[in-house]
Amino acid sequence: MPYAADLTTLLREQNIAGVETPIAHDGYSGAPLSTIECGGKRYFIKRIGRANDWIARATDDTHGREAQFAASDLIARLPKSIAVPSLGVAHDGEGWAMLMRDIAPYLIPDDGSLLAADVIDEMLASIATMHAQFWRDPLPSAGISWTPIERRLRLLSPDEAPALAAEGIDVGAVRGWAAFEEVAPPAAVDLMRRLFADMSGLLAAVDAAPQTLLHGDLRLGNMGVGDGKLWLFDWATVTRAPVSLELAWFLAVNSSRFSIPLADVHNRYCDHLRAVLTPRALPDAEWERLDALMFILGFLLDIWGKANVAAAGQPDELRWWCDGALAGAKLLHV
Repeated sequence: MPYAADLTTLLREQNIAGVETPIAHDGYSGAPLSTIECGGKRYFIKRIGRANDWIARATDDTHGREAQFAASDLIARLPKSIAVPSLGVAHDGEGWAMLMRDIAPYLIPDDGSLLAADVIDEMLASIATMHAQFWRDPLPSAGISWTPIERRLRLLSPDEAPALAAEGIDVGAVRGWAAFEEVAPPAAVDLMRRLFADMSGLLAAVDAAPQTLLHGDLRLGNMGVGDGKLWLFDWATVTRAPVSLELAWFLAVNSSRFSIPLADVHNRYCDHLRAVLTPRALPDAEWERLDALMFILGFLLDIWGKANVAAAGQPDELRWWCDGALAGAKLLHV
């Protein structure tokens, strides 16, 4: 799907006419949103660009990768169980404007309630199917400037978090890294410092693992369930990388909403992926390395968040990630 020349052209192509109304929202990146009402339906417009999106700046996104994804052939190649609400993308000044259908009835309530086990399982099955669909596919025609893995891992690192907090982007990472130094096992603290100081060995292990299409930010706020599909939006950190990265973030960022133990969610994803891929495509030794990588990546991405929870008196998840990361680092020699 090519970019429209401008938003007016895109709306005309979609037979949408109406007044664009900016809306306040609690989106993580800060990208502006507006709505248009037409024919009894509501549509959303998301402005994509570096000016108002700190994640775009922090991940070196100079080409509007979410717009690139919306205009790529990948959406048509997604499995039937995955849906994307985008209807098109247009040039918009120095950035891009993406038009989306309203999927409010399918969104997961942001009320802290626990997800039922069958809903979690449905999500995992769809995510695993998407990963299998693009397994080892080099995606030569995608035309997307993939999110750099190192930039993703350093997004809220001990070095980056203070500068973001000084800009008013404080998600608790500064406090979390301080807590981590206090409550984590010394070996885990040493591992964190060593990996952030030199990621070359870890990135080599990432490059050596099977690559596939990743959404990049599978927080529940970017997902919906309905009409027999898993709806995925906000592809701003879309990338091609091992499934380890996707699973690590899904487990870490959503853990408080799971009604079943974290280890069970982890195991169910593995079961779904291995059921879709043949044993030859995913032998035991390869999954063991992917799993080790998953623990290390999750550790770097969000152990500060687990440290905040541990400091509040709930240390179990911190221990789970620390133990897994230490074992993974030993296995992968990183």
